[in-house]
Amino acid sequence: MEPMKPKDAPDSSWWPKGWRYAFFPDQCRLAVEQSGEVTQYDTGEHRISRASQAQGGSAGSLRFTSQGGDLDLDSLKKMR
Repeated sequence: MEPMKPKDAPDSSWWPKGWRYAFFPDQCRLAVEQSGEVTQYDTGEHRISRASQAQGGSAGSLRFTSQGGDLDLDSLKKMR
């Protein structure tokens, strides 16, 4: 007999595979991990509040929402 699963267990199938991000507002940095590599971006005055990605998109198709509206990942300066 299989164990019961909680009825309210979250379905993570919507989460895009292969990327994660972390926003560090005090350092004005956004770290994006894709396929095992982490790239840092300078967010400047942007305060990231939400992320989204087109279905089947690449890291370049990541969009973030800040106090000024939507923001493409490609519009941020990569840090070295």
